[in-house]
Amino acid sequence: MPVVTNSITIKKPLPEVFDYLDDPANAAKWFSGVSETVGVTRTEERVGDTSTVKYSVMGMHMDIAQTVTEWEKDARVTIKLGGMMPGTYTTTVSADGDNTTVTQTFDYEVKGGALGKAMDRLVLEKMNAKNAKSSLKKLKDLLESTSAS
Repeated sequence: MPVVTNSITIKKPLPEVFDYLDDPANAAKWFSGVSETVGVTRTEERVGDTSTVKYSVMGMHMDIAQTVTEWEKDARVTIKLGGMMPGTYTTTVSADGDNTTVTQTFDYEVKGGALGKAMDRLVLEKMNAKNAKSSLKKLKDLLESTSAS
């Protein structure tokens, strides 16, 4: 399975960054390729919460089911991904003074047998890596701006 990992430092306090990332409705504001999040169920514990993101890459549109499998306030969230690109998506946050480092790791596969794997190697893996990196940059710009809410 391809693994894509990226980090960025945001000039905002950790609790503010974590709370923003913890709200599934915010994904479409900063995550490249995500147009909306639907079917959100949330609990105080977060583990078991579900949602579906509408994601597009290279003209392919897909619904990706998400289920929170690990959640530690102000530290880490792991989400199980379903649909055409099953896998996991882990976000960790760590404080460095008033700054917060966000690290995201996607570990996924593309369905479709040998054809799906070939397409992933040739095209999707590069696009997903590019989207993940640009998404963190967009998140940084958004949260560091005065209109981050």
